[in-house]
Amino acid sequence: MGAMISCSEVDEDSIMDKWPELNDAVCDSLLREAGSNLFSQAADTAKVDAMPIGKIFGIETRVSTTKKKEYVFCAKLTSTNGRHPIYTDNVSAFYRGSYILGTEFDGNFEGYVATDTDFDGTKKLPAVYDTPTTFPIQSTSTQGLIPGWIAALQYMREGERWLLYVPCRSGYGVKSTSSTILDNSTLFFDIILDEIVD
Repeated sequence: MGAMISCSEVDEDSIMDKWPELNDAVCDSLLREAGSNLFSQAADTAKVDAMPIGKIFGIETRVSTTKKKEYVFCAKLTSTNGRHPIYTDNVSAFYRGSYILGTEFDGNFEGYVATDTDFDGTKKLPAVYDTPTTFPIQSTSTQGLIPGWIAALQYMREGERWLLYVPCRSGYGVKSTSSTILDNSTLFFDIILDEIVD
């Protein structure tokens, strides 16, 4: 997966001045890498299931408009025959979130961050003392899941591990709705869908 741009040459003092541009560049790179592998909100799950391990693809999110489609960019690290959750399900998951420069902002296990390069679904797994988080997919409050998660989770299968690149509009917004997430942030998540909670 070569979609990430190098940010190592950016002067630390000017990173925040260029933050929107850096995040936009990552999203443009992901869109190019996904190519024609862009799926609508109502895509056939078989098409997403057929995506090969490590291949970047996009799933349309609910923030899409008639003028511009928004996508969460995904890559599978593992594939299973587990069940797909639906919008009204509760799920438990392990996850780790980071900014595009690799700084972790949230998580419940020590998975991958955006600057890692050796993505392997059999490595960096949850430890025995890690606990998955349970939450509803559908969001009824401002504290619910971000649109990028909602879109991707419905195409994952129990036991699968995916990488998600969530552009700001499908995350916390140009002006962040979270007090702990930077404005204009494309977010990276390493997610393992543990199970559908019945």
